[in-house]
Amino acid sequence: MFGVFVRRLATVVGSGALVALPLSSCSTTGFREAPYTSPEESGARHQNVFYTDTPAIYLIAKYANGRQDATARVYVRPIIVGGQPVSFPKVNAGDRVHAGSFLIHDDVLPPAGANGGTLAVKFPDPPTTERFNPADPNNPITQTPPRTVGRFRFEVELADERQSVEFVVLQGRNAVVGDDQTPLPGNCAEDNLSKCPPADPIAHEVQCCTTAQTCGLGVDGTGLCYGD
Repeated sequence: MFGVFVRRLATVVGSGALVALPLSSCSTTGFREAPYTSPEESGARHQNVFYTDTPAIYLIAKYANGRQDATARVYVRPIIVGGQPVSFPKVNAGDRVHAGSFLIHDDVLPPAGANGGTLAVKFPDPPTTERFNPADPNNPITQTPPRTVGRFRFEVELADERQSVEFVVLQGRNAVVGDDQTPLPGNCAEDNLSKCPPADPIAHEVQCCTTAQTCGLGVDGTGLCYGD
């Protein structure tokens, strides 16, 4: 359900520094360092700016765990969409901490060794859609829409400790989805070329079909065609 929600949020995000907000206390179970975001499940790269065509976004939390019953919970809170802060209805005092947040992970925290453990939780992908496949009507074409442009916050609870980290999703190359008349992959041809995404004549671009028969853009007069 969260994926459906964020898919419908769209627009430019506000600017500002992205920081992790420490809300933790000392215990035998908790954060070893501030959580961060990464395009990789391994957390090898620290990154807080992503794009609508970024394949994956992960929350990375490195922790120590000296308990058997410690729980890890991760929430996502939309901060800015449509150029405006996201607002939610008022809630009871007991629910105020996570009002407007969406729980995406709730599980027992795995034991950690001497070097600690790493929790990696994936930001929900947009829900896939299906389009009719004229070449094979019994096998529709599955598509993944672009990510929602916006500013979001991961809120992380490890046992009795809480921290958060924000990230933004900016417009990428796939931010605009063609309408239903756009030729399907493998069906681009001269007779439907005009229905491909428009070219920019000022930049000397022309519509074209790639060798894989998908819509592409080329440079006028060169015969070259570049796929998206």
